[in-house]
Amino acid sequence: ITNRNTFLHSLKNWVQELRDNGPPEEQIVLVICGNKADLCKNQDQDQDQNNLPDTTTNADIDTEKQPTEQQAKQEENNENDTDGKKKTQNQHSTSLLPDLRQVSQEEAQRYADQIGAYYIETSAKDNWNVYTLFEQIAVRLPASFF
Repeated sequence: ITNRNTFLHSLKNWVQELRDNGPPEEQIVLVICGNKADLCKNQDQDQDQNNLPDTTTNADIDTEKQPTEQQAKQEENNENDTDGKKKTQNQHSTSLLPDLRQVSQEEAQRYADQIGAYYIETSAKDNWNVYTLFEQIAVRLPASFF
């Protein structure tokens, strides 16, 4: 989503190559993943930032332990933004970054709809929507896969 050339040329070439040389379409899950969402402002981020299932048990909780580096980062991300408003857990810290988006969500979604693909935006850096991406692929696996 931050490189228009990749969207216009590389992605479309990969899809065509898959159709020409891959298995029949009913045997694949076609997904377009718009990565680097952390470099874009105004994301529709209705998923948790970390997208990991909560596997914490009472035995895992130790109030005397210092927070891990990941927990400290999460706390920092949940602090107030530059306007003094409390940020929600699913917002990226993009207020100080330029918006590097070159492909709109609408354009990418239209293309995905045209080719019968599932579209999702992710941030590998922030681990945002990555779990959901793989979860959605698993849900869409054709019955012939099993």
